[in-house]
Amino acid sequence: MRQIPRIASPGFSLVEVTLALGIVTFGLIAVMGLLPTGLNLARQSADEAAAVNILTDISSRLESAGPGPIYFNADGMELSAAAGATYVATWEI
Repeated sequence: MRQIPRIASPGFSLVEVTLALGIVTFGLIAVMGLLPTGLNLARQSADEAAAVNILTDISSRLESAGPGPIYFNADGMELSAAAGATYVATWEI
């Protein structure tokens, strides 16, 4: 019976593994550094969207009704009562 010669699989050297870990670590640190900036931008965007909703509601209210306080939640949606309100809009004509 004839034996099949084995071809040795070289695998990865310690230097290659160390370099790969260094590259992955550098990438992860860069992504982690961008997370706070992204979260702040998302919060600012949500606040601006709520402001637009509030201003739209106020402008339509000014066209149709008289003065009075309007209560809004954190998303800029109008509430029927002051309970749970984050924003209050009042004006005089």
